[in-house]
Amino acid sequence: MIETGLVAKLLSVMGDDVEGVHWDMLPQGASVPALVCTMISIPRESHLAGQTDLVFAQIQIDCLADSELAVMQLAETLRMGLNGFRGTMGDHAVTSVRLGNTFDDPQDPETGGEARVHRRITEWTVGYKESVSLPY
Repeated sequence: MIETGLVAKLLSVMGDDVEGVHWDMLPQGASVPALVCTMISIPRESHLAGQTDLVFAQIQIDCLADSELAVMQLAETLRMGLNGFRGTMGDHAVTSVRLGNTFDDPQDPETGGEARVHRRITEWTVGYKESVSLPY
């Protein structure tokens, strides 16, 4: 699972700039600034002999902060630390990390007294190798 290695890498890249890195949604009561990751798809490459060990996962990483400036700075730190990365994430050899798209999506408070949360969505392609069983 690349997810565990990605969280560790994000915590390393972001340092004290985030309160946490979460999967799928920001837990109730969690503090911002934070990152929320979503696995969009995990297409696997194949050839005539079967599946290869190369995967290009599509991952969305949302930067959340309490101001527009803070969310822009968070996204820039993320871009500088992750875009172009090659190395290891957990047990996986990562061949490439590429930032594809970035856009803003400010979130209105769900209940009356909460502060507005600013959200910058970043879309990534993470190429890595995973173990596969080959038929030969």
